[in-house]
Amino acid sequence: MLKVERELGYPLTFSETKVDDLIAKKDEILKAVGVHGVVCIKNVDFTPYDMVKLTQTLTREAIQLPPEMTFNNQDPVYTKICRVGNINADGSMKESFYDANYWHQDGDFWRPKDRLILNFLHTR
Repeated sequence: MLKVERELGYPLTFSETKVDDLIAKKDEILKAVGVHGVVCIKNVDFTPYDMVKLTQTLTREAIQLPPEMTFNNQDPVYTKICRVGNINADGSMKESFYDANYWHQDGDFWRPKDRLILNFLHTR
């Protein structure tokens, strides 16, 4: 079993404000995820393109969710991005909002060398 030692003081937060600067720190970001399980990237208002670009840098592949798991709220251009919220892709408000109740991530039971799933959460 892989044992990851936690390093006190290792950055858990990245405050670069441009996606290209974050891409240059790919190895640091992945190390922080391995050590802490989560990282926070502050002060970046990611566009859908930025999210795709960063995801492609950090992972081997991005998973396309089946339509029934996207809350009918995928980005119209970048369909691997699924919006979880009370606003539809067209800007209209949803009548009822239960998306966040069902959002989760599978794969925690896999050892990191077998499967590493990263979720990219961005708020607006």
